[in-house]
Amino acid sequence: MGVGRIGLVLAVAHCIQAVSPTPKRSPLFGSFNDVPKPSKPHVLFALVDDLGFADTEDSGGDGGIIKTPNFQDLLATGVKLDRIYSYSWCGPSRSSLLSGRTPPKVDVVYVNEIMPYNDSMTAYNTVGNGIPAGMTAMGTKMQESGYYTAYVGKWGAGYTWMEQSPKHRGFDEFYGYLQDSVSFWNQTRDADSVSTLSGCELQKVPGTDTFMFGPPYTADLWRYKKLPAGTINGPADLENSTGWVDYQFLDETLRIINDYDPTSGKPLFMLHSFHSIHTPLDPPDEIFGIYATHPKLAGQAGRQAYAGMVTWTDSAVGQMVDLFKAKGMWENTIMVMTSDNGGPTYGGALVSNGIPFEPLFGGANNYPLRGGKTTEFEGGLRLNSFVSGGVIPHKMRGTNLDTGYMHVSDWYATFVSLAGGSLYDPLADQHNLPQPDSVDLWPLISGASSKPVRDELWISPTCLIDGDFKVLTGRDMDNINVAAANRAGVPPEMIPLSSWNPGYGIFAKASANQISLLDCSATGGCLFDIRNDPAEAYNVALKYPEKLEAMKAKLATLNREHLFKPYRGGDEVSIEGCQQMRNKGFVGPWYQMDEWVMESEIVSAPLIAGRGVRGASTCQGKIDGFFDCAGTKEVCDVADTVGAYNS
Repeated sequence: MGVGRIGLVLAVAHCIQAVSPTPKRSPLFGSFNDVPKPSKPHVLFALVDDLGFADTEDSGGDGGIIKTPNFQDLLATGVKLDRIYSYSWCGPSRSSLLSGRTPPKVDVVYVNEIMPYNDSMTAYNTVGNGIPAGMTAMGTKMQESGYYTAYVGKWGAGYTWMEQSPKHRGFDEFYGYLQDSVSFWNQTRDADSVSTLSGCELQKVPGTDTFMFGPPYTADLWRYKKLPAGTINGPADLENSTGWVDYQFLDETLRIINDYDPTSGKPLFMLHSFHSIHTPLDPPDEIFGIYATHPKLAGQAGRQAYAGMVTWTDSAVGQMVDLFKAKGMWENTIMVMTSDNGGPTYGGALVSNGIPFEPLFGGANNYPLRGGKTTEFEGGLRLNSFVSGGVIPHKMRGTNLDTGYMHVSDWYATFVSLAGGSLYDPLADQHNLPQPDSVDLWPLISGASSKPVRDELWISPTCLIDGDFKVLTGRDMDNINVAAANRAGVPPEMIPLSSWNPGYGIFAKASANQISLLDCSATGGCLFDIRNDPAEAYNVALKYPEKLEAMKAKLATLNREHLFKPYRGGDEVSIEGCQQMRNKGFVGPWYQMDEWVMESEIVSAPLIAGRGVRGASTCQGKIDGFFDCAGTKEVCDVADTVGAYNS
């Protein structure tokens, strides 16, 4: 396994994929006494951004193209999770994972973090974006149970306040970015890197026509780490623009695992959150080159880049697993690989010099599921996910679990239970906030129980799953794509991005007003039998009118009585906050900028020399015909970028 397996991929990149053996269904279940519960196992959690349902080798590899040999090895000794769900886009999904609450009980709103400040505001009465400060996060729960906790990569769970930052969420160290996306190469929020601009990015410097987050671009790369010389808790100003960021993140995680002492008495909780395979799809040349000459991908640069990034991610996970094994930790480890939401299949209005700008298109394939990221069809909600590790009972290895439903928030209860902790959150009670509704997955994963952990999922204010059925009542008006849908004139009862197309080709290059729409107005909602019709090809609302009305009524009651929508500061953006961050060169909790401790204040050089540098990335991923490598990089007009259906 590990880095050596990438060579295999290069050797077979042009071959037609053999049909992978279908994982066996889970065996007959025994009693709890048959399967001993592991005691405080190490946790390795690989969160892959925007991974499509059909983009790994076990699920088709995008039509037999993409190779993921390390995932294949891990699946052979693990369990494929066929019915695990999340939110349709990253912010609520990550808040759900880390808080142990399904999104309607923690965060379903896309808002700006940089709101005007007044003296009456605190982290506990004005949430901002993400998880409220008054909820105990997963890191804190694991810390309380004696774990050493580390988080590397994309955060995306709120940064309005320092109390929402990784340090205050229970992580002993953090290295990553706080927002939803950055440039892979310099960790800025430039228009070639972020396809849904918001907040400061849309504001102009007072008295000028210069966009607040235009050149010189503001960066987003943070570190929290205790060192003999002091504690860094702020911008990693010595490390931005030093390499491809996912190389930087991999180097950091390998350092943490390598430095960890298995005899310390503290088990390791390691959460690695990839930037890949999120846009912009601009990997280094050596990753782009994996599939650059594949005959099925000729002339499809975005798809070539996406496929290469999937295979590289597989290799990166393999390196982490190899190090766990080398340190003698694997046999007492539970390892999870999961996407944060369905794979993106959108295209839209993004252009550069009048040409569709593919690096910001979604490149995923969710076959046979309908839709993709930002939609509440199965392609936007069902996750490509598996669990592996030495603690998986032998009788469950190589199986496929499709019993009932699971949710990404359920990892919270699962890990807390394995750690010997308590699910109860006294901090949430103190602030009158919802308790975790996470459910322990271990009995089902281990084969100790055959009982489904869930038969109902309240996905969002407009989506409910109950038994075999899913109801959609219209488009989610708090979705990250709501502004683009509004500009395109999509009415509330119409659901956008409703096709079955993968994220490339003619569909991806269609303009926003040509995006496919599903009309649910005739029956006041669409009803799908997702067990017997996983592609959601047939709206059965007229066939089962009583079921439709019952589910609509249940969803209305949930929204009325339990939907958590606190005050999050409104839509106004603080020009003062934007200006302060522009002057500082980094984003972060601007109200508490005096608490930032930048890396350069504690050390004089990065922790690892040469971090993030590999191969011959002379063009920084911007290969001719894809980006402009020879001359000045093409930049999307902000007006074009804002009108896109992307996130």
